[in-house]
Amino acid sequence: PVAGQTGTSLNLGAETIDVTDKLSEGWKDSIAGLLSWSMEQESFFTLGEESLPLLRKQFLSRKPIEVEIRVGEADNAKGVTFKGKGYLTDFPHDFQQDSAVTFSLTIEGSGKLEIIEGAVTP
Repeated sequence: PVAGQTGTSLNLGAETIDVTDKLSEGWKDSIAGLLSWSMEQESFFTLGEESLPLLRKQFLSRKPIEVEIRVGEADNAKGVTFKGKGYLTDFPHDFQQDSAVTFSLTIEGSGKLEIIEGAVTP
């Protein structure tokens, strides 16, 4: 878990491949292409906790991060879990004079995002 988290967005995307030809009568024609995902998160800078130094280490090492977002408690049969690996690609820190210190991050997915419907077991 990331300490001080205030919000997370999970972005799912789909590309299309242009297959327009002379028989398309002037209309663009497409087929489904590659899927992608990314995650954005905002957090308060919390001194003394371990998640922020670990994130900085992963960013500097350029190694993948395992991501898991859970909606609902683990034993909730109607919950959903999103799991995948990605790379921390944007990691701004905001040091405002009249506000709390915050940071945000963007993780670009690498490979499939697993979507698990229902309860999960530890």
